[in-house]
Amino acid sequence: MKTRTNARRHGAFTLIELLVVIAIIGILAAMLLPAIASATTKAKSAKAKVEVTGIVGAINSYQADYSRLPATKRTRDAHGLTGRPAGAPDWIFGNANTPDAKGVLPTPTVATKTGYQLVRDQGNSGREANNSEVIAILTAQSVADVQGGVTDAVNLNNNQNPKRTVYLATKTVGRNQPNGVDDLGVYRDPWGHPYIVVLDLDYDSRVLSPFPLVAPGRPAQPRFIPGNALVMSLGPDGKADLTADQDHPNNRDNIYSWK
Repeated sequence: MKTRTNARRHGAFTLIELLVVIAIIGILAAMLLPAIASATTKAKSAKAKVEVTGIVGAINSYQADYSRLPATKRTRDAHGLTGRPAGAPDWIFGNANTPDAKGVLPTPTVATKTGYQLVRDQGNSGREANNSEVIAILTAQSVADVQGGVTDAVNLNNNQNPKRTVYLATKTVGRNQPNGVDDLGVYRDPWGHPYIVVLDLDYDSRVLSPFPLVAPGRPAQPRFIPGNALVMSLGPDGKADLTADQDHPNNRDNIYSWK
């Protein structure tokens, strides 16, 4: 009997042994979780890079077919600029009045940066500057404005894409959700933030970057990028420091189509 009891005792874990095992598992988890989080962030950043590049490619393909950039007629008419004014050369579709994935409205960022024409139609429908106008045209979709007016829809009856060519393949997601186009037509990055799109609507083959050119000992200067469009993701933090260089530490998590 004593032999059987001793064998049973040695064949089971003691409380101390269990605690040691649990502690080891906890340590391993603490070591692995940051690595997993870092890998996840890198994967999302890589996906965002592919998508910003794809949006620019779609814009270029649209322009090749229609000899214009994907913006509604009223946006082009409202632009009304025959030359390059120093203060407002290009149009930006940003994130004004557009909640993030958590439904939180952003603080004024790219969409309200001085130096751009904002996207507001002449009829004062209330449509703010987000990417829904551009995305609707590129995906051959008709999207009602934020007030739901059918006659004020973007790309109504595909009037800005009469060939109904799908230049940009996307998937549909829930409102304010990441990784696709939500029911308001806003194309969102892997973190749920709207992609920022800047179009060269004065057609001089260069686009005003959201970030100035900053050099030590010199005042900030406008930075122009060759091309027809710029697209960026605000990255994991959903923010951009528009007073700093694009490579400033505050902007290092951003993903750019031009880099």
